Amino acid sequence: MPDSTTLLLALLLGHVAVDFLLPLRQRIRTHTPAWRSPALYLLAFAQGLAALVIFAMLRGGLAFACGAALVLASGRLLTAGWAASRGPRTAATLLLEHGVQVVLVLALWLSSERLWTSFPTFLQAQASTHHLSILLTYLVAFKPASALIGALLKPWQERLGTDDSLVNGGAFVGYLERGLIVTFVLLDQWQAIGFLLTAKSILRFNELKGRNNRQRSEYVLLGTLLSFSLSIALGLAVALTQDA
Repeated sequence: MPDSTTLLLALLLGHVAVDFLLPLRQRIRTHTPAWRSPALYLLAFAQGLAALVIFAMLRGGLAFACGAALVLASGRLLTAGWAASRGPRTAATLLLEHGVQVVLVLALWLSSERLWTSFPTFLQAQASTHHLSILLTYLVAFKPASALIGALLKPWQERLGTDDSLVNGGAFVGYLERGLIVTFVLLDQWQAIGFLLTAKSILRFNELKGRNNRQRSEYVLLGTLLSFSLSIALGLAVALTQDA
């Protein structure tokens, strides 16, 4: 009999395959209201059928497999219908829609493997100093570091004025950049940090080329170096703390 991890991966694979490989989700939005779309009920049926087959093949209990299929089919019917009725898809609705389904998959997996009693112990084991320090580092690298960099660059930003950049585009680029740098430091992948710095420098050079604007070039360089320096310092602080 396959182990618990294999069962969980099979269930998640079934969810992803049915939801993103079958052309049903796109058809749901062509109907108004979405609850009248046949594709919605086909999607829910496919999710339930996938769960039924997986549980029946890997665990053999037909009664539990039928119950799990009913739960996942009902959950998918509600979440997909709700998401489609919200209008244009956003990142929030997409994450919530599939997050609920993943939670249902995890709950059924825990019930099938009788792991509910050991689940609190597992959560307590994750609340270690090592994991909490890493989580804190990522949180600081995102918002507090962004606020600090913005405050340090504010005098020059007021002098340069606004530009034609995307709304909040620079902030999201900074979040991803600092998250990647912290990850690379924790993994001791300094070459990747150098590659990231080189790639950003090339993109910025192409952006500023021909403007003949020395002030903006220096402003961009200051922001880049501040972001990289803070991220490297945070990553090193965690790495050195764990090695001590």
